[in-house]
Amino acid sequence: MEPAVCFEDVCRYYGEIHALDRVSFTVADGEFFSMLGPSGSGKTTSLRLIAGFETATSGSIRLHGQLADDVPPYRRNVNTVFQDYALFPHMTILANVAYGLKVKGVDRKTYTQRAHEMLSLVKLEEMGGRRPAQLSGGQRQRVALARALINEPRVLLLDEPLGALDLKLRKQMQVELKALQRQLGITFIYVTHDQDEALSMSDRLAVFKMGRIEQLDTPEAVYQRPASRFVADFVGNANVLGRSQTQRIAGVDGTSAIRPEKIFFDSGNTPSDGLLTLDVTIIDRHYHGASTRFTVDIGHDQTLVLVRPNEENAVAALPQPGERRTIAWRRQDMHFFEDREKP
Repeated sequence: MEPAVCFEDVCRYYGEIHALDRVSFTVADGEFFSMLGPSGSGKTTSLRLIAGFETATSGSIRLHGQLADDVPPYRRNVNTVFQDYALFPHMTILANVAYGLKVKGVDRKTYTQRAHEMLSLVKLEEMGGRRPAQLSGGQRQRVALARALINEPRVLLLDEPLGALDLKLRKQMQVELKALQRQLGITFIYVTHDQDEALSMSDRLAVFKMGRIEQLDTPEAVYQRPASRFVADFVGNANVLGRSQTQRIAGVDGTSAIRPEKIFFDSGNTPSDGLLTLDVTIIDRHYHGASTRFTVDIGHDQTLVLVRPNEENAVAALPQPGERRTIAWRRQDMHFFEDREKP
């Protein structure tokens, strides 16, 4: 089966600015694929190239095997959902959803029926007669989804669609979006700067930096085996150790990363095989309900962060700032990579 999207050495330049620089990747048909990165890293430019809103400076883009370079947006079987929803405020919700079919000349009975079906799909079947201003942010996002899906696109592009929602609603919508994608079986390409969204929803994700892809893999691989210092820092929380610290602690010439949840306080009862230990001073601790976050001084102007789950009735016994303790982690939990940047 042909990939849903294929980029081959795609560049997009704006004068001296290289928004995309020789980017290549494929998105499988039916995949939930995320583009993750800071602002200006190239992810939204990639999305706009897929939609046809932008033209590549060089390279080629294929949609389901067909060269898309000269295909206008309205002839591409893709639709886009934006962060600001872009709903028509003067229209009812039903009319907003039906709009795409109406402008295509579909008869009233058919587009009305399909609009009701789409509202049912996003669990808003009772809201068709309302206006956008009468809906919550999460409901308006569902309407935007329904309006995009009514045209039955083979690829749905989502540009930071949950960015305007509060944290609780954003978490809820992440679950609903993933479930919807599984139900429909169409390709979702999702742009975000939120690492939690990308990790929790994606089949695969591409981490962008300055117009290039730093790493493209499954969420588990990107989190556990970051390809660079940038990826380790940007995806999740990581303690990144430069060359000198890595050499001192692990005896390896290179750069390394260790996730905070992999570090623990050593009671002296843990088997020492493959265990790395350090004597540290507790700088501060922050209680987060299910866990506590510690910052510790390991010397040589370096601190580490560790996160430990809170056991019942054991919070009072946790180390206090100023105390000396021994921390430890398994050597196999320490990830070593070639450092592309200076430590």
